[in-house]
Amino acid sequence: PHLSRGGTIGVVSLGSPCLNRMAFEQACSWWESQGYNLKLSKHLNIGSNYLSGTPQQRAYDFNSMVRDDAVD
Repeated sequence: PHLSRGGTIGVVSLGSPCLNRMAFEQACSWWESQGYNLKLSKHLNIGSNYLSGTPQQRAYDFNSMVRDDAVD
């Protein structure tokens, strides 16, 4: 089934952090303008190098979103 408008999308970064803050904010605004809610992970944009946070932080973010009943 598809995600209905009003649904919540969990946003995590399992790879690189988003270094272009303006582009990230525009993307978030677009999804919200389409009627979706966004839930941003705790460690989404930590770091400025190759990866967004430590392996433990990225795993925590992913598992938290999967287990969160508020995220569709």
